[in-house]
Amino acid sequence: MKSASTVIISARWRGRIDLLKPGVDFEKELDATVDFLIKNNKKVVIALDTPSFPFEPSVCKGDRWINWAQGDCSMPAAPYQAELNSYKGFIQSIAARHGATVVDLSGAFCDGKVCHMTGEGEIFYRDFHHLNINGSAKAGKFLVDKYKQF
Repeated sequence: MKSASTVIISARWRGRIDLLKPGVDFEKELDATVDFLIKNNKKVVIALDTPSFPFEPSVCKGDRWINWAQGDCSMPAAPYQAELNSYKGFIQSIAARHGATVVDLSGAFCDGKVCHMTGEGEIFYRDFHHLNINGSAKAGKFLVDKYKQF
């Protein structure tokens, strides 16, 4: 850890919060983690989550991967935004308290009204929630374009 100057914290936040044992204060735990990192001279970046879809990427392709089928590979953005809003406030509060940076990946996969699992002739997910290589590259390009300090 001594060689790392920047630590990026990411998770499927809503899923993690839902799995906590009774009595565990997630905000307090995350705050302590960020505090520890900052006190050890690390720049901290907290990445908000990407959309989770109610279907698998297999609906976005034909019977074989080489047969691209334009299935309905999108969903309304409202459920994702509601999930994001359920934890975004306390993450922003922790970040502000410690001088950490929050990055929002919403714009990489959502256009405000719809979230997309595919685009530019590519599938971006390997399952309902995890990005594949194409999706990771898209998220990385989005971060570099939107957050010039990276």
